[in-house]
Amino acid sequence: MSIQPPTDEIQGKDGQRYMLRCATPDDLQALLVIANSAHHSPWSEGIFVRELGLDISEIWVVESNQPEEEELIGSLVFWRVHDELHIQDVAVHGDAQGRGLGFGLVEMLATLGDDTEMSLMTLEVRKGNVPAINLYEKCGFERVGERKGYYSDNGEDAIIMTRILA
Repeated sequence: MSIQPPTDEIQGKDGQRYMLRCATPDDLQALLVIANSAHHSPWSEGIFVRELGLDISEIWVVESNQPEEEELIGSLVFWRVHDELHIQDVAVHGDAQGRGLGFGLVEMLATLGDDTEMSLMTLEVRKGNVPAINLYEKCGFERVGERKGYYSDNGEDAIIMTRILA
């Protein structure tokens, strides 16, 4: 059963409202477009297929209301494990970055965590991904450790970050 977002909208810094919903297998190609636009080392189709099928995994997507844009412009993949929410991936299409959608997705997940009495959110982020680190720090995450050589594509270290929930 999918964990629905606490609301069905996200408001960007641009004042626009964007629809937020759970992803379905029909969204697979759009998820790949977002990932390829947002990341230097995007997830493969196989990874998204796996995430869509895992009981502990959830994917939320942001729908654009702009006719000149892709229909889906953002995604958040997370796992719910016991009383913890583990962020697997946050991605916003390159053309839609800078609108606060990544921040909105993470904050929406924090709201879900608070509403469902989760104790914390956690994630790993590439040590060299300064924009993502800044986003997570803005969302109240703190650095708690490192994983040496965590990323298999280039051996880059990961920073472990957590945010305690209410």
